[in-house]
Formats: sequence, C-alpha cells, structure tokens
Amino acid sequence: SGIEIDLSLDSSDNPGRWQSYGEEDITNLDVSDNELTGGSDNGNANGFDERIAKFVSLKSLRARRCHLTDPLPWSKALGRLDNLTILDLSGNGDGIRVAMLEYLPMAIREVDLSGNAIERLTEVVAVSGDSDANAGPAIVLPNLVSLDVSSNRLTALPSNMEVPSLQTL
Repeated sequence: SGIEIDLSLDSSDNPGRWQSYGEEDITNLDVSDNELTGGSDNGNANGFDERIAKFVSLKSLRARRCHLTDPLPWSKALGRLDNLTILDLSGNGDGIRVAMLEYLPMAIREVDLSGNAIERLTEVVAVSGDSDANAGPAIVLPNLVSLDVSSNRLTALPSNMEVPSLQTL
C-alpha cells in the first residue's frame, strides 16, 4: 500500500490532523487544477483559506485553475508565509477580483495573477475624487522580480508600489 494524505483542507473531522503530516516542513505546494473554489467564508470546507498559513516553510505556492473566489486569505494567511518567494494564482477566471499585494511577505520574488478578473491590487478602494484609482496602502515588495497581471480587469497600477527589483511586468 502507500501513504494516503487528504489535502482537501477540511479540518472539520479532526482539527489537529494537519500536524500529523508535517505541513510545517513542506516548501513547495502545488494544488493546481483542483476544485478549491472560495474560502471557508463561502461555506466551502474545501476552500483555499487561512488554514494555508500552517505551511510555514512554504517557498512556492501554486493554485492555478482552481476556480478560486474572493475572499482569499491575503492578510490571514499569505502574508504570514514569511518564506514564500513564488505565488501563482493564475487562471482562476472571474472569481478573484481583488489582489491585496500589500499583505504579501517581503521575501516574495515572483507573483503570477494572470487570467483572473482582478480590478485592483490593494484592499482599500479609492475615495471618490481621488486621482489614483487604485489608491490604498503602500505595496512594498523589495525582492519582487516578476509580476504578471495580464488578462485581468486592471486599468492602472497603483502609484504607491515600491518594487525596486522588478524586472518583468
């Protein structure tokens, strides 16, 4: 036989079972092409939510074509993955409308958000009459080398992005 690991992210049956699989040691996680849909806030126990924060050693997280929907756990989970250098949430269609880049860890180097319906890259919506349509908190990502936001609904990038290492946009 083999080892069976349930990666459904459903902790309702046994809230402590994640520890038994050593998730704190996993550095690369690819859950692409699964039906993860939205977070548990949407009533879906198989959602992509704050439980991802248990993978504290993650360097690479890929959830491509998973039908993800807002709200995603930008501040509650992704921002707590201090070792994360690669984030790929591409190809999730119309479900992701907001990408709160201000919560990403300083170590992040590559972000692929292509093929979604992203309208803004910060949590805060600009106040009426503000000249910067994407105004919000500063996005400070000193190690970000690549950001792919193609095939989204963005009309402009926030003027308060501090990405001195950015080479590919």
